Amino acid sequence: QAAKISVDLIVPYLESANSSMEGLSLTHACYPNPFNDMTEIQYVLPESGKVKVVVYNHFGQEVQVLTDANQSAGAHSLKLKNTELGNAGQYFYRIVLEGSQKTWQVRGSVIYVK
Repeated sequence: QAAKISVDLIVPYLESANSSMEGLSLTHACYPNPFNDMTEIQYVLPESGKVKVVVYNHFGQEVQVLTDANQSAGAHSLKLKNTELGNAGQYFYRIVLEGSQKTWQVRGSVIYVK
């Protein structure tokens, strides 16, 4: 009669740097939009890192840097006032997060009406 031998195989779980970021994203919203006096750009960072939020006019020229600093993961918001802009019209913003594992980038637009 043969003896039964039980062997448990233990395989360590390996996670690549990219797989831990799957399903995460840099989300953003702007309210109110269009705006008259002030609007608020809200964003959620999937990880900590250096964040730069820049506003551009319709020619692609940089109009205002709202932030250029290290921020923690989670929800943040910035106010954009009409006094920081030139004329009424459409403006674009770009949020760039230089995280430890990747660089995130999103774009949005706001409309300033007088």
